[in-house]
Amino acid sequence: MKRENYEAYLGKGEMIFDGANTALQNWDNYTIPINYDSKYKDLEPTHISIVMTSSRQGDLFIGAKGSTLTVDNVVVNF
Repeated sequence: MKRENYEAYLGKGEMIFDGANTALQNWDNYTIPINYDSKYKDLEPTHISIVMTSSRQGDLFIGAKGSTLTVDNVVVNF
């Protein structure tokens, strides 16, 4: 099923790196699994959006002031 001008989030993945989890403070490879919503299984995806923020809820513009984020070598496999 393909709908023109229709917007839906077919899936979402999230990984939280915080000061409490010291194992995630090093440069390393990480895989973020995407959880897909089965109610959209018949829709044909047309776009991929990737949002990375330096603080929790930074994508909503309510993150911590002064926080920084360094990202290197992002690969998207789909």
